[in-house]
Amino acid sequence: MRASTGLGFAIAALLACGVLGFSVFGDRHEDWMVRAAQSEAVRCLTNSSCTRIDAAGAVVRGAPPKGACSKPSQWHAVLDAKKRVVPFVVICTDGAAYLFHMGKFRDAGQAQAMVCAEASCRAEVGMLQQPL
Repeated sequence: MRASTGLGFAIAALLACGVLGFSVFGDRHEDWMVRAAQSEAVRCLTNSSCTRIDAAGAVVRGAPPKGACSKPSQWHAVLDAKKRVVPFVVICTDGAAYLFHMGKFRDAGQAQAMVCAEASCRAEVGMLQQPL
């Protein structure tokens, strides 16, 4: 009886740890990618540490706008037609719509920010989804 009670408590403790882990760290791989992209987007726009590209994919001279969307919670994952997260692409609206892509894109380095032509950033997301 004592052994089964101890086993029951051990199972309950493991389940509690699992629930806590999922609530803190997320239960999907996309959650980690989105959090990483959110942090990098803030760093990019506040420190000007990444390249700015235009809607055609060309590198634009000058730093990305400073101060726009300065909190990670302001950046949201971009969803494709199947309602899945587009890896390492987040969008923010703060007066204008901004798109941030973390990853290599043509000759624009490892992280790129762009100002979108429309609020949904549909054209810019489509450009990032095309093969290089």
